[in-house]
Amino acid sequence: MKKFILVTGAPGVGKTTLCKELFKSINGCAWLDSDWCWMIHPWIPKTTEQKKYVEGSFLRVLRGYLENEDIHTVLFSWVMNSMWMFDLITEPLSDLTLDIRKIALVCAKEQHMKRMKLDGRRDEQANFPDSMDNYYKLGASIIDVTSLSKNEAAKIALNIIEM
Repeated sequence: MKKFILVTGAPGVGKTTLCKELFKSINGCAWLDSDWCWMIHPWIPKTTEQKKYVEGSFLRVLRGYLENEDIHTVLFSWVMNSMWMFDLITEPLSDLTLDIRKIALVCAKEQHMKRMKLDGRRDEQANFPDSMDNYYKLGASIIDVTSLSKNEAAKIALNIIEM
């Protein structure tokens, strides 16, 4: 059965970093980083039309990966801080037989702010990071990355994926 791994967490917490490590470690793996679908220059606030298009793009790419016989694990990283966001992705794919795993990354506020500043995030993001509270309520496996290296976090995630 195909494994569909949904990696979530607040902006700047380390979703992309974790998925880069997982992608290198898992044979037969495909990865869609939601950030790729939102790359618009210059940045403008998300409109209803953009959201509809981007969410449709997620589903087209994910379905293609999930239906490819050479791909056994699909990683998808996105800020999914509520159950309806998971449902937005999983419900249209419910006709596929999938082993779905949810991983939520959390981090202490001070470390999160530090990471975002090092990552070059906009000041309004880095100085006022999203709360981690919602990520504990999603039924996901939680990885607190506050004091973990990327390799340590990846090892924990691989254990979750292989369960």
